[in-house]
Amino acid sequence: MPDLLIQRGHVVLPDGARQADIAVSGGRIESISKPGQRLSAGNFGRVLDATGMVVLPGAIDVHVHFRVPGGERKEDWESGSMAALAGGVTTVLDMPNTAPPTTTLQALEDKRHRIAPQARVNWGLFMGATADNLDEVKRARNIAGLKIYMGSTTGGLLLYQDAPLENIFEHYSGLIAVHAEDEQIIRANSLAFQESVDPLVHGRIRTITSARRATERAIGLARRFGRPVHICHMSTAEELDIVTDTRQYGVTCEVTPHHLVLNEQAVVEIGTLAKMNPPLRFREDNDALWAGLADGRVDCVATDHAPHLLAEKMGGYWEAPSGVPGVQHMLPILLDGVHFGRLTLERVAHATAQRPAELFGIRGKGRIEVGYDADLVLASMGDAHPVRLRDVLSRCGWTPYEGMNLYGWPEVTILGGEVVYDRGKFPTVVRGSEVTF
Repeated sequence: MPDLLIQRGHVVLPDGARQADIAVSGGRIESISKPGQRLSAGNFGRVLDATGMVVLPGAIDVHVHFRVPGGERKEDWESGSMAALAGGVTTVLDMPNTAPPTTTLQALEDKRHRIAPQARVNWGLFMGATADNLDEVKRARNIAGLKIYMGSTTGGLLLYQDAPLENIFEHYSGLIAVHAEDEQIIRANSLAFQESVDPLVHGRIRTITSARRATERAIGLARRFGRPVHICHMSTAEELDIVTDTRQYGVTCEVTPHHLVLNEQAVVEIGTLAKMNPPLRFREDNDALWAGLADGRVDCVATDHAPHLLAEKMGGYWEAPSGVPGVQHMLPILLDGVHFGRLTLERVAHATAQRPAELFGIRGKGRIEVGYDADLVLASMGDAHPVRLRDVLSRCGWTPYEGMNLYGWPEVTILGGEVVYDRGKFPTVVRGSEVTF
């Protein structure tokens, strides 16, 4: 007997959205009803009525920092997973700037050992680039790719010198993901503004020019050596123009929810809570990134979920760490964009599930299609509801989106055919699995 039937949902399929029933068996999608047809409920162990709800593929967040090992006081895989599931995110790819960083085979295997008993979502791992670890990275099995930090940020990973960068782009055949900020510009501007304590100075130090030059440099290396490169957390209209002009060379990109809906006004309002790398920009950058997401020039949305404790974030400008939580609120923000006509449901599904799976070669995920894993989210598109502090599930306990009224909220999240989140409750604990790339 099939395990689960989802009835009467407005299902976002690869070829468009329509009303359909979905049958799930053995953790995978067994069948999808044809237009105008229904599946009989009598053949199923459990039936979910999705009337009035949108059914999307579970979101794949390709850029999170779940802080294990070394930062468990801010987040771990239990709290991070719960925040993800409440936000309709069923798979995450974790970044390497932990303590110690994921730069060796030993560190990679230790991280896997720590994550497996805790994770309640599916997961994959990046390794981080140093000047001398390329041989280790090339021997690693089943990683998402290699992350290069061209500008300094949380943790000690940093690589901006010509020779090691050229060596990586010439000899690493996997996907290269880049934090594209120019370290030399950052250092020069940090000296120039060292007496300032205004949080707005962050955008004067990590300028649009810094982002543009690093992006141009990374793409130049990728073109020179014929490698794919993925530009992380793109924040400016200028970067979008550069990526658009070079897409034929295998350049891809992501944007974050905070770079879509927040700008320098948020820094004025909440100060160092809005400090992140790269910084918040301007309203015209918000508008350009929304437009790029809507028309497909932006490949995917990823949160750069980077929690820090509230006490740390409330320090002075120079002391407060960069980073904000986001995995719980990515889909609500994008579904709110659907409500106001910025996006279609099909674009949301493509940018949060199908395209991430394609970019990183994640098997069995990203689409509502027969044979694919039954990682699904049922979302309500009805009345607006505020983002409330008491609902935040990340261990850090705060969100930069507090008070925003959003249309479109995940109601039910399904992982491998099991209902793991249901309207604020977690009825079943399912351990996620490491994805296969």
